[in-house]
Parts: sequence; structure tokens; C-alpha cells
Amino acid sequence: MGADKAVLPIEGTKTLMDGEHDHLDRYPDLAKWWRDAERLWDDNRSSGRLSLAERLDFRKGLTEQLPGAPLRVVYGASGMYVTAALVDDPNAIIEHKLYWGTVANRQEGMYLLAVLNSPYTTEAVRPLMSYGKDERDIDKAVWELPIPDFDPADPKHARIAEIGEAEAQRIAELKFEDGKSYIQIRRTLRDFLFSSPDAEELDLMVTELLG
Repeated sequence: MGADKAVLPIEGTKTLMDGEHDHLDRYPDLAKWWRDAERLWDDNRSSGRLSLAERLDFRKGLTEQLPGAPLRVVYGASGMYVTAALVDDPNAIIEHKLYWGTVANRQEGMYLLAVLNSPYTTEAVRPLMSYGKDERDIDKAVWELPIPDFDPADPKHARIAEIGEAEAQRIAELKFEDGKSYIQIRRTLRDFLFSSPDAEELDLMVTELLG
């Protein structure tokens, strides 16, 4: 599944909104679209609390991503399972249903992916989750677990990262039919990871890691 494409008022590492409208005017079509959108927002918003620019950058969810980091680990904010991935596109903008954090290098990223996607991690974090309407709120509860900072000199950490890389390569080779929902794809990936050659070893290592 590829990322959704969207047009955002961003130039380089800055936005083109509010006080930067003089910069926006360098792009006449985008300027017209943005100002039309602002008028529609002002005419139809339920309260006068947030402008369109403030809503788009709510709690600095947009500007804190500028400039984009080379490597970010992302995971779903809610769901029945902790599900994580590595984003290696610095131009990608992470939407609000995903939580993200930067990593120093791919090895650290693969270590975190292997830990976060482990069935044991979901089992361990479930008692800490609050319940939403149809699924659990993972939120930041996963970081209440004793996940150690990655240490490349630690053989266990290095082996977990190695398994994470192997799993990522296997997943990259999978083919999915057009029209499959993300729910079906997630289920397929979970089943694939449960039956992978490294599944038992990884589960034992993560269980030991988290105590």
C-alpha cells in the first residue's frame, strides 16, 4: 500500500500559511485554492476557535515534522494490535492517527519494528490501553513498557534488529490483490509474521527483553 497523496501549503521547511501569504502568492493557483478553502472554513466552522491554518497545524502536528527526518518509526494510535512501520521518505507527512519518532539509523529502526510488531508486545501493553468505541487506544501506553534504548553493541539488540530486517525484506516481497482493505492486509501480515522462520526466536527474545 502506498501513501496517500495530498497538496499541502509547504515550501521547503516552512508552511505558506497566515503571515506567510506573500510567499503563497508565488503560486497563484495554490493561493486561490487556499483562500477559497479558508473562506469555506470560516463560513461553515462550528466555532470561531480555530482558523483553517490552526486546525491544519493542530498542536503543531504539521510544523513539528518540518524539516522531515530521514528515518521515522510510526505506529497506529489505536487498534487491537500494535502495528509499526519504518518511513524512509523525509517528504512524507505523518497524519494524526499515527504516532512517530525519529531513529538514528536503519538498524535502530529495525530493532524497534521487531519489538513493536512482536505479539508479546501487544499482549504486554493491552492491560495499559484504554478502550475506544470499537478498538483499543494504544496511544503512548506502549512506552510504559521497559523497552531498552537500542545499543548496537548488545548482541541481543543486534540480533533483534537483524530479525527485523529479515522480516522487512520478506514482507517487501509480498504481493497483495487490488481492492484489499488495510484490515485484510494487516491480518495477512500478522499471519505471515506468526508463521515466519524467525517468529519463535523473536518472540522469546522480546519476552526476555521486556521481562
